Amino acid sequence: SVRLYDQQLRLLGDEAGPRRRHALVGRARAHTALRQQGLARADLEVAFAEARDADDELVVARALTVLGDVEQNEGALGASMATLERAVELWRSLGDRRGEAAALRRKGMTSLFAGDPDAAEDAIGEALVAFQAIGARKGIAWANQNLAWIAFMRGDTDLADERLDAAISLFGDIGDWGGLGWARGLRAYVRFTQGGGAEAEQIALEVIDDAGERGDRWGVAMMTVLLASIRLWQGRAVEAAERAANAQQLFADVGDIWGQCRSIGPLSRSLLVTGRRDEAEAAIAHAHELTAQLPDGSSERVLPLFMDAEMAVHLGEGGRALELLGGTETPVGHAVGDREAASILGLALLQQQRFEEAVAFLERAGKRFPGRPALRAVLALATAAVGRTDDARAHAAAVAGIDWASYLDRIEALLGLACAEARDGNTAVALGALDEATSIADATEDLLTGGVIALARARVLEAAGSDGGADVALADADVRLALVGTDAAGWDELFRVAAGTRAIA
Repeated sequence: SVRLYDQQLRLLGDEAGPRRRHALVGRARAHTALRQQGLARADLEVAFAEARDADDELVVARALTVLGDVEQNEGALGASMATLERAVELWRSLGDRRGEAAALRRKGMTSLFAGDPDAAEDAIGEALVAFQAIGARKGIAWANQNLAWIAFMRGDTDLADERLDAAISLFGDIGDWGGLGWARGLRAYVRFTQGGGAEAEQIALEVIDDAGERGDRWGVAMMTVLLASIRLWQGRAVEAAERAANAQQLFADVGDIWGQCRSIGPLSRSLLVTGRRDEAEAAIAHAHELTAQLPDGSSERVLPLFMDAEMAVHLGEGGRALELLGGTETPVGHAVGDREAASILGLALLQQQRFEEAVAFLERAGKRFPGRPALRAVLALATAAVGRTDDARAHAAAVAGIDWASYLDRIEALLGLACAEARDGNTAVALGALDEATSIADATEDLLTGGVIALARARVLEAAGSDGGADVALADADVRLALVGTDAAGWDELFRVAAGTRAIA
Protein backbone atom coordinates (compact mmCIF):
# COMPACT_ATOMS: atom_id res chain seq x y z
CA SER A 1 0.00 0.00 0.00
CA VAL A 2 2.80 2.42 0.86
CA ARG A 3 4.56 1.68 -2.44
CA LEU A 4 1.38 2.29 -4.44
CA TYR A 5 0.69 5.57 -2.64
CA ASP A 6 4.32 6.59 -3.27
CA GLN A 7 3.78 6.02 -6.98
CA GLN A 8 0.48 7.91 -6.99
CA LEU A 9 1.96 10.91 -5.17
CA ARG A 10 4.93 11.03 -7.56
CA LEU A 11 2.52 11.09 -10.50
CA LEU A 12 0.34 13.78 -8.89
CA GLY A 13 3.31 16.02 -8.17
CA ASP A 14 3.47 18.77 -5.53
CA GLU A 15 0.45 20.78 -6.58
CA ALA A 16 -2.27 20.74 -3.92
CA GLY A 17 -5.55 19.08 -4.86
CA PRO A 18 -8.15 16.66 -3.54
CA ARG A 19 -6.49 13.54 -5.00
CA ARG A 20 -3.15 14.48 -3.45
CA ARG A 21 -4.78 15.17 -0.07
CA HIS A 22 -6.58 11.83 -0.03
CA ALA A 23 -3.41 10.02 -1.15
CA LEU A 24 -1.46 11.60 1.69
CA VAL A 25 -4.03 10.43 4.23
CA GLY A 26 -4.07 6.98 2.63
CA ARG A 27 -0.28 6.69 2.86
CA ALA A 28 -0.40 7.93 6.47
CA ARG A 29 -2.89 5.20 7.26
CA ALA A 30 -0.59 2.60 5.67
CA HIS A 31 2.39 3.93 7.64
CA THR A 32 0.27 3.72 10.80
CA ALA A 33 -0.47 0.04 10.13
CA LEU A 34 3.29 -0.50 9.86
CA ARG A 35 3.78 1.43 13.13
CA GLN A 36 5.84 4.05 11.30
CA GLN A 37 4.44 6.89 13.38
CA GLY A 38 6.88 9.59 12.29
CA LEU A 39 6.20 9.02 8.59
CA ALA A 40 2.45 8.92 9.23
CA ARG A 41 2.59 12.23 11.12
CA ALA A 42 4.60 13.86 8.32
CA ASP A 43 1.94 12.94 5.74
CA LEU A 44 -0.89 14.02 8.03
CA GLU A 45 0.71 17.39 8.71
CA VAL A 46 0.77 18.18 4.98
CA ALA A 47 -2.75 16.79 4.46
CA PHE A 48 -4.16 18.88 7.33
CA ALA A 49 -2.52 22.06 6.04
CA GLU A 50 -3.74 21.61 2.46
CA ALA A 51 -7.23 20.49 3.57
CA ARG A 52 -7.71 23.54 5.79
CA ASP A 53 -6.54 25.87 3.04
CA ALA A 54 -9.12 24.28 0.74
CA ASP A 55 -11.82 24.02 3.44
CA ASP A 56 -11.89 20.26 2.74
CA GLU A 57 -13.65 18.87 5.82
CA LEU A 58 -13.80 15.35 4.39
CA VAL A 59 -10.01 15.08 4.31
CA VAL A 60 -9.79 16.66 7.78
CA ALA A 61 -12.20 14.02 9.10
CA ARG A 62 -10.17 11.24 7.48
CA ALA A 63 -6.91 12.67 8.78
CA LEU A 64 -8.27 13.02 12.32
CA THR A 65 -9.34 9.38 12.26
CA VAL A 66 -5.85 8.28 11.24
CA LEU A 67 -4.22 10.64 13.74
CA GLY A 68 -6.26 9.03 16.51
CA ASP A 69 -4.76 5.69 15.51
CA VAL A 70 -1.26 7.17 15.50
CA GLU A 71 -1.72 8.56 18.99
CA GLN A 72 -3.18 5.26 20.18
CA ASN A 73 -0.12 3.43 18.84
CA GLU A 74 2.16 5.92 20.58
CA GLY A 75 0.45 5.27 23.91
CA ALA A 76 -1.00 8.80 24.06
CA LEU A 77 -4.42 7.38 24.88
CA GLY A 78 -5.96 10.58 26.25
CA ALA A 79 -4.94 12.48 23.11
CA SER A 80 -6.24 9.64 20.95
CA MET A 81 -9.65 9.73 22.65
CA ALA A 82 -9.93 13.48 22.16
CA THR A 83 -8.85 13.29 18.51
CA LEU A 84 -11.25 10.48 17.68
CA GLU A 85 -14.11 12.27 19.42
CA ARG A 86 -13.44 15.29 17.17
CA ALA A 87 -13.41 12.93 14.19
CA VAL A 88 -16.75 11.39 15.18
CA GLU A 89 -18.33 14.85 15.53
CA LEU A 90 -16.99 15.98 12.16
CA TRP A 91 -18.16 12.82 10.40
CA ARG A 92 -21.62 13.34 11.90
CA SER A 93 -21.73 16.94 10.71
CA LEU A 94 -20.83 15.67 7.24
CA GLY A 95 -23.60 13.06 7.40
CA ASP A 96 -21.08 10.30 6.64
CA ARG A 97 -22.23 7.19 8.55
CA ARG A 98 -19.32 5.04 7.38
CA GLY A 99 -16.71 7.53 8.54
CA GLU A 100 -18.51 8.02 11.84
CA ALA A 101 -18.57 4.25 12.43
CA ALA A 102 -14.88 3.91 11.57
CA ALA A 103 -13.92 6.61 14.06
CA LEU A 104 -16.20 5.13 16.73
CA ARG A 105 -14.59 1.74 16.29
CA ARG A 106 -11.11 3.19 16.71
CA LYS A 107 -12.27 5.17 19.73
CA GLY A 108 -13.50 1.92 21.24
CA MET A 109 -10.11 0.29 20.74
CA THR A 110 -8.41 3.23 22.46
CA SER A 111 -10.76 2.70 25.40
CA LEU A 112 -9.86 -0.99 25.48
CA PHE A 113 -6.13 -0.27 25.55
CA ALA A 114 -6.78 2.33 28.24
CA GLY A 115 -8.34 -0.38 30.39
CA ASP A 116 -12.01 0.57 30.03
CA PRO A 117 -13.73 -2.36 28.29
CA ASP A 118 -17.23 -1.07 29.07
CA ALA A 119 -16.62 2.16 27.15
CA ALA A 120 -14.92 0.13 24.42
CA GLU A 121 -17.94 -2.12 24.00
CA ASP A 122 -20.33 0.84 23.88
CA ALA A 123 -18.38 2.59 21.12
CA ILE A 124 -17.68 -0.51 19.03
CA GLY A 125 -21.24 -1.77 19.48
CA GLU A 126 -22.51 1.57 18.15
CA ALA A 127 -20.07 1.30 15.25
CA LEU A 128 -21.32 -2.22 14.45
CA VAL A 129 -24.93 -1.02 14.28
CA ALA A 130 -23.88 1.75 11.89
CA PHE A 131 -21.85 -0.61 9.69
CA GLN A 132 -24.78 -3.03 9.53
CA ALA A 133 -27.20 -0.23 8.62
CA ILE A 134 -25.14 0.75 5.57
CA GLY A 135 -24.04 -2.79 4.66
CA ALA A 136 -20.32 -2.13 5.19
CA ARG A 137 -19.09 -5.73 5.39
CA LYS A 138 -15.46 -4.88 6.14
CA GLY A 139 -16.53 -2.62 9.00
CA ILE A 140 -18.86 -5.33 10.33
CA ALA A 141 -15.99 -7.83 10.28
CA TRP A 142 -13.61 -5.52 12.12
CA ALA A 143 -16.24 -4.57 14.70
CA ASN A 144 -16.89 -8.26 15.39
CA GLN A 145 -13.17 -8.90 15.80
CA ASN A 146 -12.89 -5.99 18.24
CA LEU A 147 -15.95 -7.14 20.21
CA ALA A 148 -14.46 -10.64 20.35
CA TRP A 149 -11.32 -9.09 21.83
CA ILE A 150 -13.37 -7.40 24.57
CA ALA A 151 -15.17 -10.67 25.33
CA PHE A 152 -11.84 -12.47 25.56
CA MET A 153 -10.41 -9.86 27.92
CA ARG A 154 -13.45 -10.38 30.16
CA GLY A 155 -12.92 -14.14 30.16
CA ASP A 156 -16.00 -14.97 28.05
CA THR A 157 -14.32 -17.26 25.53
CA ASP A 158 -17.60 -18.69 24.19
CA LEU A 159 -18.80 -15.22 23.18
CA ALA A 160 -15.35 -14.44 21.78
CA ASP A 161 -15.54 -17.59 19.64
CA GLU A 162 -18.99 -16.64 18.37
CA ARG A 163 -17.87 -13.16 17.35
CA LEU A 164 -14.68 -14.49 15.79
CA ASP A 165 -16.69 -16.94 13.67
CA ALA A 166 -18.59 -13.97 12.22
CA ALA A 167 -15.42 -11.94 11.67
CA ILE A 168 -13.40 -14.75 10.09
CA SER A 169 -16.24 -15.65 7.72
CA LEU A 170 -16.64 -12.05 6.52
CA PHE A 171 -12.90 -11.36 6.22
CA GLY A 172 -12.56 -14.50 4.10
CA ASP A 173 -15.50 -13.57 1.88
CA ILE A 174 -14.18 -10.08 1.12
CA GLY A 175 -10.54 -11.14 0.83
CA ASP A 176 -9.22 -8.98 3.68
CA TRP A 177 -6.21 -11.11 4.56
CA GLY A 178 -4.86 -8.62 7.09
CA GLY A 179 -8.14 -8.62 8.99
CA LEU A 180 -8.31 -12.40 8.73
CA GLY A 181 -4.82 -12.63 10.25
CA TRP A 182 -5.84 -10.46 13.21
CA ALA A 183 -8.99 -12.50 13.78
CA ARG A 184 -7.11 -15.80 13.60
CA GLY A 185 -4.42 -14.43 15.90
CA LEU A 186 -7.06 -13.64 18.51
CA ARG A 187 -8.55 -17.09 18.02
CA ALA A 188 -5.15 -18.56 18.89
CA TYR A 189 -5.30 -16.74 22.24
CA VAL A 190 -8.85 -17.96 22.81
CA ARG A 191 -7.87 -21.55 22.08
CA PHE A 192 -4.89 -21.33 24.43
CA THR A 193 -7.13 -20.06 27.22
CA GLN A 194 -9.63 -22.83 26.52
CA GLY A 195 -6.87 -25.45 26.76
CA GLY A 196 -6.27 -26.05 23.07
CA GLY A 197 -2.54 -25.44 23.23
CA ALA A 198 -1.67 -27.49 20.13
CA GLU A 199 -4.22 -25.68 17.95
CA ALA A 200 -3.19 -22.33 19.44
CA GLU A 201 0.45 -23.01 18.60
CA GLN A 202 -0.36 -24.06 15.03
CA ILE A 203 -2.44 -20.94 14.41
CA ALA A 204 0.17 -18.69 16.02
CA LEU A 205 2.99 -20.07 13.86
CA GLU A 206 0.91 -19.56 10.70
CA VAL A 207 -0.20 -16.06 11.66
CA ILE A 208 3.29 -14.93 12.70
CA ASP A 209 4.65 -15.85 9.27
CA ASP A 210 1.81 -14.02 7.54
CA ALA A 211 2.21 -10.94 9.74
CA GLY A 212 5.93 -10.87 9.03
CA GLU A 213 5.31 -10.94 5.27
CA ARG A 214 2.85 -8.05 5.61
CA GLY A 215 5.28 -6.00 7.71
CA ASP A 216 2.91 -6.11 10.70
CA ARG A 217 5.41 -5.86 13.57
CA TRP A 218 2.65 -5.54 16.16
CA GLY A 219 1.01 -8.74 14.95
CA VAL A 220 4.36 -10.54 15.04
CA ALA A 221 4.91 -9.35 18.60
CA MET A 222 1.47 -10.49 19.76
CA MET A 223 1.95 -13.98 18.35
CA THR A 224 5.44 -14.11 19.86
CA VAL A 225 3.97 -13.40 23.31
CA LEU A 226 1.51 -16.25 22.84
CA LEU A 227 4.25 -18.64 21.74
CA ALA A 228 6.29 -17.58 24.78
CA SER A 229 3.36 -18.45 27.05
CA ILE A 230 2.88 -21.81 25.33
CA ARG A 231 6.57 -22.63 25.71
CA LEU A 232 6.53 -21.57 29.38
CA TRP A 233 3.73 -23.97 30.28
CA GLN A 234 5.36 -26.71 28.23
CA GLY A 235 8.34 -26.34 30.57
CA ARG A 236 10.60 -24.79 27.93
CA ALA A 237 11.37 -21.71 29.99
CA VAL A 238 14.62 -20.72 28.28
CA GLU A 239 12.94 -20.44 24.87
CA ALA A 240 9.95 -18.77 26.51
CA ALA A 241 12.19 -16.07 27.99
CA GLU A 242 13.89 -15.48 24.64
CA ARG A 243 10.60 -15.17 22.78
CA ALA A 244 9.05 -12.93 25.42
CA ALA A 245 12.12 -10.66 25.44
CA ASN A 246 11.97 -10.42 21.65
CA ALA A 247 8.27 -9.54 21.84
CA GLN A 248 8.91 -6.86 24.46
CA GLN A 249 11.59 -5.30 22.26
CA LEU A 250 9.27 -5.33 19.25
CA PHE A 251 6.56 -3.60 21.27
CA ALA A 252 9.09 -1.10 22.60
CA ASP A 253 10.26 -0.38 19.04
CA VAL A 254 6.72 0.56 18.03
CA GLY A 255 6.07 2.42 21.31
CA ASP A 256 3.32 0.12 22.58
CA ILE A 257 2.92 0.13 26.39
CA TRP A 258 0.00 -2.33 26.42
CA GLY A 259 1.92 -4.94 24.46
CA GLN A 260 5.09 -4.53 26.49
CA CYS A 261 3.16 -5.29 29.67
CA ARG A 262 1.75 -8.46 28.19
CA SER A 263 5.16 -9.66 27.09
CA ILE A 264 6.53 -9.13 30.61
CA GLY A 265 4.10 -11.74 32.00
CA PRO A 266 5.74 -14.82 30.45
CA LEU A 267 9.14 -13.10 30.54
CA SER A 268 9.16 -12.56 34.32
CA ARG A 269 7.89 -16.06 35.11
CA SER A 270 10.40 -17.69 32.74
CA LEU A 271 13.27 -15.72 34.23
CA LEU A 272 12.19 -16.67 37.74
CA VAL A 273 11.97 -20.42 37.26
CA THR A 274 15.34 -20.51 35.50
CA GLY A 275 17.01 -18.88 38.49
CA ARG A 276 17.18 -15.28 37.26
CA ARG A 277 15.09 -13.80 40.04
CA ASP A 278 16.70 -10.34 39.97
CA GLU A 279 15.94 -10.00 36.27
CA ALA A 280 12.37 -11.21 36.81
CA GLU A 281 11.82 -8.61 39.51
CA ALA A 282 13.36 -5.90 37.32
CA ALA A 283 11.00 -6.86 34.49
CA ILE A 284 7.96 -6.50 36.76
CA ALA A 285 9.26 -3.17 38.07
CA HIS A 286 9.42 -2.00 34.46
CA ALA A 287 5.83 -3.14 33.95
CA HIS A 288 4.79 -0.95 36.89
CA GLU A 289 6.59 2.00 35.26
CA LEU A 290 4.79 1.37 31.98
CA THR A 291 1.29 1.07 33.44
CA ALA A 292 1.83 4.23 35.48
CA GLN A 293 1.60 6.05 32.13
CA LEU A 294 -1.97 4.78 31.58
CA PRO A 295 -5.05 6.80 32.58
CA ASP A 296 -6.21 6.75 36.20
CA GLY A 297 -8.70 3.99 36.80
CA SER A 298 -7.35 1.78 34.02
CA SER A 299 -7.88 -1.92 34.77
CA GLU A 300 -4.53 -2.49 33.05
CA ARG A 301 -2.75 -1.13 36.12
CA VAL A 302 -3.48 -4.36 38.01
CA LEU A 303 -1.49 -6.44 35.52
CA PRO A 304 1.97 -5.93 37.10
CA LEU A 305 0.44 -6.60 40.53
CA PHE A 306 -0.92 -9.88 39.24
CA MET A 307 2.47 -10.84 37.75
CA ASP A 308 4.17 -10.00 41.04
CA ALA A 309 1.61 -11.98 43.06
CA GLU A 310 1.93 -14.97 40.73
CA MET A 311 5.68 -14.91 41.23
CA ALA A 312 5.30 -14.50 45.01
CA VAL A 313 3.22 -17.66 45.49
CA HIS A 314 5.59 -19.67 43.31
CA LEU A 315 8.33 -18.55 45.71
CA GLY A 316 6.20 -19.42 48.75
CA GLU A 317 5.53 -15.81 49.72
CA GLY A 318 1.76 -16.02 50.11
CA GLY A 319 1.50 -13.04 52.43
CA ARG A 320 3.06 -10.76 49.85
CA ALA A 321 0.73 -12.09 47.16
CA LEU A 322 -2.34 -11.29 49.28
CA GLU A 323 -1.06 -7.78 49.94
CA LEU A 324 -0.44 -7.20 46.24
CA LEU A 325 -3.92 -8.26 45.15
CA GLY A 326 -5.73 -6.77 48.10
CA GLY A 327 -7.15 -10.01 49.50
CA THR A 328 -9.83 -12.37 48.26
CA GLU A 329 -12.70 -9.90 48.29
CA THR A 330 -11.09 -7.42 45.89
CA PRO A 331 -11.97 -7.85 42.18
CA VAL A 332 -8.87 -8.53 40.14
CA GLY A 333 -10.11 -6.66 37.07
CA HIS A 334 -10.73 -7.20 33.38
CA ALA A 335 -7.04 -7.17 32.47
CA VAL A 336 -6.23 -10.54 33.96
CA GLY A 337 -9.52 -12.08 34.98
CA ASP A 338 -10.73 -13.62 38.23
CA ARG A 339 -10.28 -17.09 36.75
CA GLU A 340 -6.50 -16.82 36.65
CA ALA A 341 -6.32 -14.99 39.98
CA ALA A 342 -8.41 -17.52 41.91
CA SER A 343 -5.76 -20.24 42.04
CA ILE A 344 -3.09 -17.68 42.96
CA LEU A 345 -5.18 -16.27 45.82
CA GLY A 346 -6.14 -19.74 47.02
CA LEU A 347 -2.53 -20.85 47.14
CA ALA A 348 -1.58 -17.63 48.94
CA LEU A 349 -4.17 -18.37 51.64
CA LEU A 350 -2.75 -21.86 52.07
CA GLN A 351 0.75 -20.51 52.44
CA GLN A 352 -0.57 -18.18 55.14
CA GLN A 353 -2.10 -21.12 57.05
CA ARG A 354 -5.65 -19.94 56.34
CA PHE A 355 -6.73 -23.43 55.34
CA GLU A 356 -10.51 -23.51 55.86
CA GLU A 357 -10.79 -20.08 54.24
CA ALA A 358 -8.72 -21.31 51.29
CA VAL A 359 -10.91 -24.37 50.76
CA ALA A 360 -14.11 -22.32 50.85
CA PHE A 361 -12.68 -19.70 48.48
CA LEU A 362 -11.36 -22.29 46.01
CA GLU A 363 -14.58 -24.30 46.00
CA ARG A 364 -16.57 -21.16 45.22
CA ALA A 365 -14.15 -20.37 42.41
CA GLY A 366 -14.39 -23.95 41.15
CA LYS A 367 -18.16 -23.61 40.72
CA ARG A 368 -17.68 -20.37 38.85
CA PHE A 369 -14.89 -21.70 36.63
CA PRO A 370 -15.43 -25.46 36.33
CA GLY A 371 -12.80 -27.67 34.76
CA ARG A 372 -9.81 -25.38 35.35
CA PRO A 373 -6.78 -27.58 36.13
CA ALA A 374 -4.94 -24.88 38.09
CA LEU A 375 -7.87 -24.55 40.49
CA ARG A 376 -8.27 -28.32 40.89
CA ALA A 377 -4.54 -28.68 41.57
CA VAL A 378 -4.57 -26.13 44.38
CA LEU A 379 -7.76 -27.71 45.73
CA ALA A 380 -5.88 -31.01 45.98
CA LEU A 381 -3.41 -29.30 48.31
CA ALA A 382 -6.11 -27.44 50.22
CA THR A 383 -8.32 -30.44 50.91
CA ALA A 384 -5.29 -32.49 51.97
CA ALA A 385 -4.39 -29.76 54.44
CA VAL A 386 -7.82 -29.90 56.11
CA GLY A 387 -7.83 -33.71 56.22
CA ARG A 388 -10.25 -34.34 53.36
CA THR A 389 -7.91 -36.85 51.79
CA ASP A 390 -10.48 -38.53 49.52
CA ASP A 391 -11.34 -35.14 48.06
CA ALA A 392 -7.64 -34.43 47.55
CA ARG A 393 -7.27 -37.70 45.62
CA ALA A 394 -10.30 -36.85 43.49
CA HIS A 395 -8.95 -33.40 42.62
CA ALA A 396 -5.53 -34.83 41.76
CA ALA A 397 -7.12 -37.50 39.56
CA ALA A 398 -9.19 -34.83 37.79
CA VAL A 399 -6.05 -32.85 36.90
CA ALA A 400 -4.35 -36.02 35.64
CA GLY A 401 -7.30 -36.52 33.31
CA ILE A 402 -7.08 -33.04 31.74
CA ASP A 403 -4.75 -33.41 28.78
CA TRP A 404 -4.16 -29.65 28.47
CA ALA A 405 -3.09 -29.15 32.09
CA SER A 406 0.31 -27.45 32.32
CA TYR A 407 3.30 -29.18 33.82
CA LEU A 408 2.92 -27.00 36.93
CA ASP A 409 -0.75 -27.91 37.30
CA ARG A 410 0.19 -31.60 37.20
CA ILE A 411 2.99 -31.17 39.71
CA GLU A 412 0.86 -29.23 42.20
CA ALA A 413 -1.88 -31.86 41.93
CA LEU A 414 0.68 -34.59 42.62
CA LEU A 415 1.95 -32.62 45.64
CA GLY A 416 -1.60 -32.56 46.97
CA LEU A 417 -1.94 -36.30 46.35
CA ALA A 418 1.37 -37.02 48.07
CA CYS A 419 0.36 -35.03 51.13
CA ALA A 420 -3.02 -36.77 51.31
CA GLU A 421 -1.41 -40.22 51.09
CA ALA A 422 1.21 -39.30 53.70
CA ARG A 423 -1.52 -38.06 56.03
CA ASP A 424 -3.28 -41.43 55.66
CA GLY A 425 -0.04 -43.33 56.29
CA ASN A 426 0.44 -44.51 52.70
CA THR A 427 4.08 -43.48 52.51
CA ALA A 428 5.01 -45.59 49.49
CA VAL A 429 2.13 -44.17 47.45
CA ALA A 430 3.04 -40.64 48.58
CA LEU A 431 6.67 -41.10 47.53
CA GLY A 432 5.51 -42.53 44.20
CA ALA A 433 3.50 -39.37 43.55
CA LEU A 434 6.55 -37.27 44.41
CA ASP A 435 8.72 -39.37 42.09
CA GLU A 436 6.25 -38.68 39.30
CA ALA A 437 6.28 -34.96 40.10
CA THR A 438 10.09 -34.97 40.08
CA SER A 439 10.12 -36.73 36.71
CA ILE A 440 7.84 -34.05 35.25
CA ALA A 441 9.95 -31.23 36.70
CA ASP A 442 13.23 -32.78 35.55
CA ALA A 443 11.90 -32.77 31.97
CA THR A 444 11.52 -28.98 32.18
CA GLU A 445 13.88 -26.06 32.72
CA ASP A 446 12.09 -25.05 35.94
CA LEU A 447 14.65 -25.00 38.77
CA LEU A 448 12.30 -23.50 41.34
CA THR A 449 9.61 -26.17 41.22
CA GLY A 450 12.18 -28.94 41.62
CA GLY A 451 13.14 -27.35 44.93
CA VAL A 452 9.51 -27.14 46.02
CA ILE A 453 9.05 -30.86 45.29
CA ALA A 454 12.16 -31.71 47.31
CA LEU A 455 10.72 -29.71 50.21
CA ALA A 456 7.46 -31.68 50.01
CA ARG A 457 9.46 -34.93 50.00
CA ALA A 458 11.23 -33.87 53.19
CA ARG A 459 7.93 -33.28 54.99
CA VAL A 460 6.37 -36.52 53.71
CA LEU A 461 9.39 -38.48 54.97
CA GLU A 462 9.24 -36.60 58.25
CA ALA A 463 5.58 -37.59 58.61
CA ALA A 464 6.60 -41.22 58.03
CA GLY A 465 9.22 -41.00 60.78
CA SER A 466 12.19 -41.20 58.42
CA ASP A 467 14.20 -38.37 59.92
CA GLY A 468 17.39 -39.29 58.07
CA GLY A 469 15.62 -39.39 54.73
CA ALA A 470 13.88 -36.13 55.56
CA ASP A 471 17.22 -34.47 56.32
CA VAL A 472 18.66 -35.58 52.96
CA ALA A 473 15.59 -34.31 51.08
CA LEU A 474 15.67 -31.04 53.00
CA ALA A 475 19.34 -30.52 52.11
CA ASP A 476 18.47 -31.18 48.46
CA ALA A 477 15.65 -28.64 48.67
CA ASP A 478 17.93 -26.03 50.21
CA VAL A 479 20.46 -26.39 47.38
CA ARG A 480 17.80 -26.17 44.68
CA LEU A 481 15.96 -23.24 46.24
CA ALA A 482 19.18 -21.32 46.84
CA LEU A 483 19.67 -21.22 43.07
CA VAL A 484 16.52 -19.10 42.87
CA GLY A 485 17.15 -17.10 46.03
CA THR A 486 14.29 -18.30 48.24
CA ASP A 487 13.63 -20.56 51.22
CA ALA A 488 10.03 -21.21 50.08
CA ALA A 489 8.84 -20.81 53.68
CA GLY A 490 5.15 -20.62 52.72
CA TRP A 491 5.40 -23.92 50.85
CA ASP A 492 7.21 -25.52 53.79
CA GLU A 493 4.51 -24.53 56.28
CA LEU A 494 1.81 -25.77 53.90
CA PHE A 495 3.51 -29.15 53.41
CA ARG A 496 4.02 -29.63 57.16
CA VAL A 497 0.27 -29.38 57.76
CA ALA A 498 -0.91 -31.10 54.56
CA ALA A 499 1.37 -34.11 55.11
CA GLY A 500 0.34 -34.34 58.74
CA THR A 501 3.59 -33.49 60.51
CA ARG A 502 1.95 -30.55 62.24
CA ALA A 503 -1.67 -29.85 63.19
CA ILE A 504 -3.51 -26.76 61.99
CA ALA A 505 -2.85 -23.98 64.47
